Amino acid sequence: MAKFKQFLAELRDALTIPTKGSLVRAILLLIALLIVVIGLSALISHFFPSEEEFKSKFIPKYGDYAYPAIFLICLLSSLTILIPAPGTVLWLLLVKHLFLNKVLAGVVGSIGGSLGEVTAYYAGYAGRAVIAPQYSERYQTVERWMKRYGGITLFVFAFTWLPFDLAGIAAGATKYPLGKFFLFCWAGRLPRHIIEAYVGVSLLDLVLRYLPF
Repeated sequence: MAKFKQFLAELRDALTIPTKGSLVRAILLLIALLIVVIGLSALISHFFPSEEEFKSKFIPKYGDYAYPAIFLICLLSSLTILIPAPGTVLWLLLVKHLFLNKVLAGVVGSIGGSLGEVTAYYAGYAGRAVIAPQYSERYQTVERWMKRYGGITLFVFAFTWLPFDLAGIAAGATKYPLGKFFLFCWAGRLPRHIIEAYVGVSLLDLVLRYLPF
């Protein structure tokens, strides 16, 4: 517990260090994702105002592929290194409009996302990861955390929206065991994906209720 508290204290200090434009970029990215999700949901709701009509047209045809699709979306989104991929947008739309089980969707998505992080791990393991200048200082901090705290670092980065690729590269560079890497990554992603499913769908329902169409 003391080790975990020390890690959180260092993480808090690191996050409070201002980086030029980083906060603005994060806010703009979040706004863009919200606009995309709300826009696509509004479009679907506009053309299929009846829930029963949507179910009758799409679920018999595509319902059996929904969970494998979530697995692939999260897997492919996690394969990119330090490049944002809108995987969360896509699988939340599937959960909402195909009326999927949120817990099961979270479990499937967390497995796919954890497996996809292997690219960052092996990029660091092979020593081939090239860290851009704007990430170099943060990467050095994350690598120091990996050496000191190990799995705690992976769990926190997987559970939050912190750039997990930095932790994955650091895990590979420090030769952290691959099995434990997957375990801590999945342990963080599982609750995060389930929370995203419940909160994301609830927010979409709330926003769509007040749209003028």
